[in-house]
Amino acid sequence: MGAVKPGPQPRKPTREIRLAAKTGFVSRDTWAQFFAHGSDRWLRNRWATIRDSRLFEALSKERAPEVMVLSSAGRIIAKREGYDPVSPPSILNLKHDDTLSKFVLDLESLGLIKAWKSEAELERKVIGDGSGISLARLMKFPDAEINPTGSESHQVLAIEVELTLKSRIRYVDALNRYAGKKNLLGVLFIAGSDSIREALIETREKQKLALYSLPVGVMRLTEWKSKKLLAPVSFLKRDITLQELMTRVSNTIGTRSA
Repeated sequence: MGAVKPGPQPRKPTREIRLAAKTGFVSRDTWAQFFAHGSDRWLRNRWATIRDSRLFEALSKERAPEVMVLSSAGRIIAKREGYDPVSPPSILNLKHDDTLSKFVLDLESLGLIKAWKSEAELERKVIGDGSGISLARLMKFPDAEINPTGSESHQVLAIEVELTLKSRIRYVDALNRYAGKKNLLGVLFIAGSDSIREALIETREKQKLALYSLPVGVMRLTEWKSKKLLAPVSFLKRDITLQELMTRVSNTIGTRSA
């Protein structure tokens, strides 16, 4: 009888701590996609071990049992590792925030970005000890800012995930606030439906003079899921693939004319 092959060896959940500190949570689906590889049984056991450790706890045992957040001990460890842990999101926002996490982690796993910050991190930095609350209310924070590989450390691409249709006024306000931001390579909207995509493109067309040369791209969420880097991104002049976009912003050349 042959020897039983051992499964993947447990490791310190460093990546899980990092993601939870930056976004406020880690979903089982995202964890399995980016942080764990093994049999279904091993994945179930490993997830339970991490979730039930002293470093993590379930966001809600009743409403979100497959989502873990940092415990008090986990937040202490995260701070020791250089993070400033953000608060968990509302359960109502989990789908949106998890979609964003998957997108950013996918680009990161491909080596296309060297750093990123979530909306909660960006807001936390401005608010500080509380003295910046009034200023934060006036600012526009994207769902995430990514620093593409090859670009200067201060140059970022803003990412917005849109899963629910908003009023045209809100889209106009968002684009106007982006128009005046410094060090911004562009804005990429990920649209959860055709109606959202059409609303964003229509608003962009009307605001093109106010946007000056700021590139604003719109990509369907379904096409990113099915085509990944080959997903088309709509710009004012023409469509390019997500891979072309990342290449342009990484080189920081030619992006403004997209």
